[in-house]
Amino acid sequence: MKLGFTVLFSLILQVSNAQEKKLSISFIQLISHPEKYDGKLLRVSGFMHVKPEDVGLYFSKKNADYLMRESIWISFDSSFLKVNNVKLFDCKYVELIGIFDKDEKGHISGFQGSLKSVSYIRKLKKWY
Repeated sequence: MKLGFTVLFSLILQVSNAQEKKLSISFIQLISHPEKYDGKLLRVSGFMHVKPEDVGLYFSKKNADYLMRESIWISFDSSFLKVNNVKLFDCKYVELIGIFDKDEKGHISGFQGSLKSVSYIRKLKKWY
């Protein structure tokens, strides 16, 4: 019984530590200082494209429509894709959680970095 409690307590600590290490940042902060966030678990929002050769997060719809370079390539955790249809989030403002990699530039190196192993997505709603 004591061993079971120790294992359970250890798992709870690991989960809470992972939650504490997640940073909520703006898209502008990420694009402006990619080296600062490299390898970190991030929560970031933006306008998402889910198109052939363009699975990316952009600052705005206008930036996405014109495929501006100020964008982040998105790659999803394989287990996440098994239960989520990410195409439902195409051309939507979303919030994502994933690990940022400043060196992975996505399709034809057309992005400023990559949000890898994305395991959370939520459609943002207008506040008014």
